[in-house]
Amino acid sequence: MTLYTIAYKNVQRRRGKMVLLVLSLTLAAATLVSIATLITAFNSTVNKSLDQFGFNLLVTPKSRQLNLVYGDLSLGQVATEKQSYLTVADVKKIKKVTGGKVQAVSEKLLQVTFVNKKKVLLAGVNLAKEKRVKHWWQIEAGAFPKTANEVLVGLDAADKLKLEPGDTFFVNGTKLKVAGILMATGSQDDNLIFAPLSTVQQLFQLKDRFSLVEVLAKKTELVTALVPPLKKALPQTEVKSIKQAIKFKATAMNQLVKFGLAVTVIVFAISGVVVFSV
Repeated sequence: MTLYTIAYKNVQRRRGKMVLLVLSLTLAAATLVSIATLITAFNSTVNKSLDQFGFNLLVTPKSRQLNLVYGDLSLGQVATEKQSYLTVADVKKIKKVTGGKVQAVSEKLLQVTFVNKKKVLLAGVNLAKEKRVKHWWQIEAGAFPKTANEVLVGLDAADKLKLEPGDTFFVNGTKLKVAGILMATGSQDDNLIFAPLSTVQQLFQLKDRFSLVEVLAKKTELVTALVPPLKKALPQTEVKSIKQAIKFKATAMNQLVKFGLAVTVIVFAISGVVVFSV
């Protein structure tokens, strides 16, 4: 009697157990493959979404005295007149260092002002570039600014300042008109008033000066690699990555991996018990 014959006769005598054994092993293998496929697909989808998230690198002047907050980053503490700024030369260095690894470089000038006797942050930006990068921007009311004296107001700022499309207000003696109200984004944009960069520079006599420069890398994987060369080229600045989305990705992936491993271990444990019993 050969080993093959013994195995074959054993299968015939214990058909029920063998069917259960095959099913349990098949289930364990299928679970492992399914979890691996799910994690791979999830990772690919999140990477694609993060690539379209928006600006992911922030370059600011190195200063202990600037008191501006943008997103989850604090930019220091100081009176506006003593604030440090980036220059056109700094922007050129940023573009040179990043080369073909970025999609966009956006200069911004942030200034605290008063509207309807309430303090608000006025952001001078390239509105066309901002709209192109932040493709999720939608107009709640009114229209997108078309002239130098028109502004776009975040929804929370509009509620706080009681502003509606068509309203006007003065900043340093210059009248600005609300062209539109930005739909809620869940970010710092909801609390800002956006105006053309050249207009804000002129209002505060800060020609060719910027509070910060935001950089959009072509892929989120390049963000970390871009920080060291930027710091080396611009030692007088702080270079930080905006990590909200990346942290979300890492947290979600860790939870998914733990869940997948737990399910796989349980299924294999059950399969092991079945094999042992057979």
